[in-house]
Amino acid sequence: MVFIRATAQALWMMKFFTEIGLPMTNPITIYVDNNGSISNSTNNKNYCRTKHINVKFYFVKEHTKKGEIMFTYISSLDNLANLFTKSLPHEMIRRLATAIDLNPKVQVVPVQRVY
Repeated sequence: MVFIRATAQALWMMKFFTEIGLPMTNPITIYVDNNGSISNSTNNKNYCRTKHINVKFYFVKEHTKKGEIMFTYISSLDNLANLFTKSLPHEMIRRLATAIDLNPKVQVVPVQRVY
């Protein structure tokens, strides 16, 4: 299901940029931490284990075949989205937060109220 939504969003962004005069020439890369899903999206063969897959998943295969979308493997340890989607150990949270430039050591200065 995540593949379908990510593909739809990527295609929407591609269309939006084309409409405002910034056409995209390269395929949009979506980073995924599941090799099985990547192979299902790029492989045209159907196996007995994948016969139950919903017709909506062919949408992803179609746009991958056209070269509009490209899926690339990323390790779960390096996947920045895990910071927002999974419960992680403290050190992993710090490492991923630093990678997206969230510095937990910066102190927020309270706003002074004027009466």
